Amino acid sequence: MKPFFVFIMASALIMITLSVQACASSPPAPESLTFTAEVQINKTNKKSFVLVSLDGKQYEPINLPTAFRVAGTVIKVNATRVTDRATSEQSGVLVRIDSAELVSEGDGLSDNTYY
Repeated sequence: MKPFFVFIMASALIMITLSVQACASSPPAPESLTFTAEVQINKTNKKSFVLVSLDGKQYEPINLPTAFRVAGTVIKVNATRVTDRATSEQSGVLVRIDSAELVSEGDGLSDNTYY
């Protein structure tokens, strides 16, 4: 019975040590992104927006300012990648916009423009 008790105690000690080390490590720094992108309507649900950068990458903003919610609008964006949540759309890299600057306005006549 003694070897079994030693095995259980050693296993418990290892598990406690590993969980303390996991809690002690700090999360990675958020990734900052800067890009110019066109605002497009999400093709999946037609109710949210996707930012398509000049190199074709898609970003899904969680806080696109209302003034920029017009299809075809081009904006310069400083954003932070969001890694602690997901959306049901998953139409691009999830980002939180830190600042956005208007480059050119969209036509505002599109049937897919929502405010």
